[in-house]
Amino acid sequence: MSKTIAYAAGVAVAYYVAGRLALFLAISPGYATAVWPAAGVALVAVLLLGYRVWPGILLAHFFVNVFTALDASSPGALLKSVTLPLAIAGGGALQAVCGAALIQRYVGSTIALQDEKEIVKFLALGGPVSCVISATLGQVCLFAWGMVAPSDIPFSWFTWWVGDTIGVMIVAPLLLAWFAQPRERWRARRAALTWPTAVALSLAVGLYLYVSGREQQRVRTEFDRAADMLGRVLASAIGGHLDAVTALQDLYASVGMVDRASFAAFAAPLLKRHPGVQALEWAPVVPLAQRARFEDAVRREGYPEFAISDRNPDGRMVPAASRAQYVPVLFVEPYDGNQAALGFDLASLRSRQEVLDRARDSALPAASGRLTLVQEQGAQVGVLVVLPVYDRLLPRDTIADRRAALRGYSLGVYRIGDLVRAALLGADSSQVDLTVTDESAPQGEQLLYERRALGASLPWGRVVKTVVGDRNWLIRLAPASDYAIAHRNWQAWAVLAVGLLFASVLEMMVLLMTERAAAIQSVVEQRTVQLRDALKEKETLLQEIHHRVKNNLQVISSLINLQLRKLGPGSSQDALRECQTRVQAIALIHEKLYQSRDYSRVPFAQYAKSVAGNVFHAAAASLGDVKLELEIGEVALAVDKAIPCGLILNELITNALKHAFPQERGGTVRVELDQTGTGLVRLAVRDDGVGLPADLDVRQSDTLGMQLVRTLAEQLSAKLEVVRGAVGTSFEVAFQA
Repeated sequence: MSKTIAYAAGVAVAYYVAGRLALFLAISPGYATAVWPAAGVALVAVLLLGYRVWPGILLAHFFVNVFTALDASSPGALLKSVTLPLAIAGGGALQAVCGAALIQRYVGSTIALQDEKEIVKFLALGGPVSCVISATLGQVCLFAWGMVAPSDIPFSWFTWWVGDTIGVMIVAPLLLAWFAQPRERWRARRAALTWPTAVALSLAVGLYLYVSGREQQRVRTEFDRAADMLGRVLASAIGGHLDAVTALQDLYASVGMVDRASFAAFAAPLLKRHPGVQALEWAPVVPLAQRARFEDAVRREGYPEFAISDRNPDGRMVPAASRAQYVPVLFVEPYDGNQAALGFDLASLRSRQEVLDRARDSALPAASGRLTLVQEQGAQVGVLVVLPVYDRLLPRDTIADRRAALRGYSLGVYRIGDLVRAALLGADSSQVDLTVTDESAPQGEQLLYERRALGASLPWGRVVKTVVGDRNWLIRLAPASDYAIAHRNWQAWAVLAVGLLFASVLEMMVLLMTERAAAIQSVVEQRTVQLRDALKEKETLLQEIHHRVKNNLQVISSLINLQLRKLGPGSSQDALRECQTRVQAIALIHEKLYQSRDYSRVPFAQYAKSVAGNVFHAAAASLGDVKLELEIGEVALAVDKAIPCGLILNELITNALKHAFPQERGGTVRVELDQTGTGLVRLAVRDDGVGLPADLDVRQSDTLGMQLVRTLAEQLSAKLEVVRGAVGTSFEVAFQA
């Protein structure tokens, strides 16, 4: 029992680490990634340790996803954000168990991956076939929990399935090479399988991240531009709707008091031009002494039930209590749908009275915070915009004058949802999450309107400010979860697909080559024991291996060249071209071994000259008058040191040609190679170009080329020195041969 728990815990840790790293490539809402290596970890864990480790997979998968969309704002939201990753984790565990069962049924309990048929069966059953399970169950859960729109399911499912499939195809053979039995059979294949696959995978993911980052920046720039325009349209439209209240004030200021029919005739075209207005109203100031006469006059106009009214605590309209004065709604247009407001005393509620007082004392428009309108039948919040109307014959220079001259108020009544929808009429805002807040209101009462699409918003957006009366509104626009999907292009995914396909094909080729090499080596050793004079046959076989490796790498280089022709000039083409030179540098090592009589050491002097010449030839079209100088002594290196040293030489020359001679500047690149009597090999690449920027720390640089140089130098246990001269830069690498 304790052994089972220990195995499950170990698998959980490995799965969690692999899953968290993969989430850096996740697409919104954070569950589907472009490559999911944890799927390969889970499959190999079940194959090697048995079905008993599935709880570890389930637990790790849950903790990988639970924090991507955890919402503890309410018990319901918390339950939703916990059960969703748990259901997804169940699909991941089921996929690993089913994949292992299929492989054991059709491939066997002992996985050796010795021939093409076994390799294809293993990768097909563990990858494309079984990975349908997690992708399908995951999308069903996301849809059921309301996290993905139906239109986004095909792309999200495909991404999920491809991510799991690639994770299995790349990671599973690597883990088998390190942990499967018999260890002796796999040991000889580990290094040959691990290093090329790791380098190819790193290049593919690195290139994808770069291109994807550029694409995301493009999408964000497009959204910022569209959101700014949409925000200005919305603010302008809201301001236009508020102008209807100003027009009413102008009516009373110019002609004085008007009757109900004149008010309706004046309001009709305003309402037609501004469909977001719920109602336009006129509310006179009525002293207590004039209340009875006022109510009788309105009743004689055809409203027999009219009375100045208040709203009691349960929301019903009741006759207003006695107070010094009233501000009842006398005219309201349109009447249908707003009849509940007729006779309502605006001064009866503190929220309305404060707005009336601010407008009266300032002689400027005043707006309320969010409130529930007396005529509201739904769940929308409303606002009032108020303008005072004064006696035209009385002064209003001071607050006291304005209070004495006040005759009533022109009002605009707005339901915020209707106002925003009317303002956005004709604008393309379907993929934009919109929030309108009143920054002048107290905390907890600022939200006026919120519209969100299915799923979570992307973590960036724009804010537009507008003034409504005497209050400041903020309009926040954020891209909905499907905005990036709708505006994506396929460049990043194409680059990733080519890169990962290259890594998968390379791994399959290495599997076949290493197995065949092991078989050939075994035959050669047996015959060496029997016939020592069979050494020539062994040499021929080894020569053939290097020839095949070189030819296969040349095929890969040709495939990259074909892809280069399909890409236009730009960063993607440059990155693939650099990848091609690295493959050619490795191929050249095997070519030298093929031509050499000593298959354990590479004549590095000839190799260095060839690499330098090839890099200059590849860059000839973009160079000015740049010369190559070589001072190379006779140096021979073991294969395990020749390859990283050759790649370092390739990167340093490429770096010099790219950055040291901008704008077709002339100069010299000098390559020096020598070996001391103590076996210390020194490789130097110098240039007399523009030099490194003063603020650039080479040892902390995150460029792919410098990262490769530092990594390969560490592999060689080499000392890397960078010398900044008065003119140009010098890179020196020293290591024991």
